[in-house]
Amino acid sequence: MLSIAQIVFFSMARFIIGIFTVLFVSCQQNRHVPVPDDHWPLFDSAAFLSSEERNSIEGVYAIDATDGFGALTALKWSYTVKDQDTVHKLSMYCEKDISYFVCEGRKSGDSILLDGYWRKLDNDKTGKARFILALDSTGRYSIADGTYGEDENGPAKKIRLRHLRPLYDKTPLEIIAHRGGGRITDLYRENDCSGGCSVGV
Repeated sequence: MLSIAQIVFFSMARFIIGIFTVLFVSCQQNRHVPVPDDHWPLFDSAAFLSSEERNSIEGVYAIDATDGFGALTALKWSYTVKDQDTVHKLSMYCEKDISYFVCEGRKSGDSILLDGYWRKLDNDKTGKARFILALDSTGRYSIADGTYGEDENGPAKKIRLRHLRPLYDKTPLEIIAHRGGGRITDLYRENDCSGGCSVGV
């Protein structure tokens, strides 16, 4: 027959094992989704965009030719500084499945080329993406014809972006939601307290 000390010991051991099991199972596992690497010879040989050319393609666009990303997307440039070099990236924030595109831009002749990748944050889906914007009859870049692929496969599925209107640029913007304070579950590198995720649509 077990003594009271042995009963207490086994009860505590069972309790501690139970606590560790709950903590292990309930911890969020960070998923590592590799960024697809794309080598597009036409893009690699093209010239860098000026600030005016970058600003000319920002705005709200309708998404045609695919339903994988929703009906609308907002395009906004940002930049990072590496050593003494400034790298500009175009982000496309889409409606469906917390999806987005990140592209770099260059110019070849009268066309703007965008090369990058897309990602959906509610799962592990990602892939390469390419867009070409040509001047329309009014001298504006209003249509972006593109292709995208999945994982490391080449971009083959068609997608078209059609410019609808500029981004909202008035101030002040209203805060309609706040999810900072460590409660971000979408695995962003920044939270909405940092100011790095804000865009007016």
